Amino acid sequence: MTPNGPDRRADDEGPVAVFAAWMRDLHREARKPSYTEIVRRSRTRYPEATVRESTISDTFNAKRLPRWDSVEPVAWVLGGDLMVAECLERWKQADAALSAQPPQPPPPQPPEPVPPAPVPPAPPVEREHTESGPAPAPEPGPSGKDGTDRPDGPGSPDGPGSPGGPGSPGGPGRPRRLSRWALAMVLVALGLLVHVSGRLTTGDGDTAAPDVSHPPASAPAPPERAEETDGSAPEPSGSAGGAAREQLIAGLPWADQPRETAWTRDGDLGINITEVGSALSYFVITDTRSCTVTGTGIGESVVLTGPDGTWTRLIVTDIGQFGPELTPIPVTFQITRGEGERPHGTRSCA
Repeated sequence: MTPNGPDRRADDEGPVAVFAAWMRDLHREARKPSYTEIVRRSRTRYPEATVRESTISDTFNAKRLPRWDSVEPVAWVLGGDLMVAECLERWKQADAALSAQPPQPPPPQPPEPVPPAPVPPAPPVEREHTESGPAPAPEPGPSGKDGTDRPDGPGSPDGPGSPGGPGSPGGPGRPRRLSRWALAMVLVALGLLVHVSGRLTTGDGDTAAPDVSHPPASAPAPPERAEETDGSAPEPSGSAGGAAREQLIAGLPWADQPRETAWTRDGDLGINITEVGSALSYFVITDTRSCTVTGTGIGESVVLTGPDGTWTRLIVTDIGQFGPELTPIPVTFQITRGEGERPHGTRSCA
């Protein structure tokens, strides 16, 4: 079994669970960076590695033993080169223990559905000759060349039972009934056509033609869309003229680098970034108080109240990414100071 072999499934209690517990301890010692942050940092050292957030979750939760080329970047982000060597030894022990276990049989496959038997078509139903009533009796009269009457019977050529008689399938009886029915339908259709054309010509219809001389009034125009704001309440009109604004950029360093506090020009307010991932968290330091803001993002704001009716509002305007030279992640704040009626923030500082 090579370090880059296929992923191995693990039991609830076994070598993979021991390896996952060690990886969780390493993650906790590295101050628990988010899965997204681990993937982002690993690509600076291993640009070709296929590390995903789902792989990190499976490793920490002992769902399976991933391949070594997926575990190595995670170990490097959490502990550096020293922990990569120790992680490789622990990974080999877990992989060897899994290889010694008997392979589990594959789960049974569900039976294939049996197609239903084809239903034979229903036999054609012979329609009885009752739609138009019984065939009319033939009128007596001479049917021969000599002018003598021939009896109408089953044996006569023109009788009901003869091939050319009225009662035979191919005789003149059935075409005669069909022609009478068709003639009746034609007469009804002609009557309806004359009735409709007369109503249209005389203008006696009940339905009046629509009046198109005046076009319909146009629908009212939709209200104009309000301008988008930055997620915080506007400043009061009484303090807008005296408010002062300043831009401050703070950064989150790598896991092995110390965190530094970014200060304003006057040195009366400092910001220390604690986490950048799915949400932003930072620590605020002032002359009168210190507090923490968690679960925020771009456009979110926090308002701090100072002495003598002064206030300070912090708005996150941009969150950058790690650079190619292991530079900290830059986070840009817009700081506005004023006095009087304080604006409302979208987040609290506790």
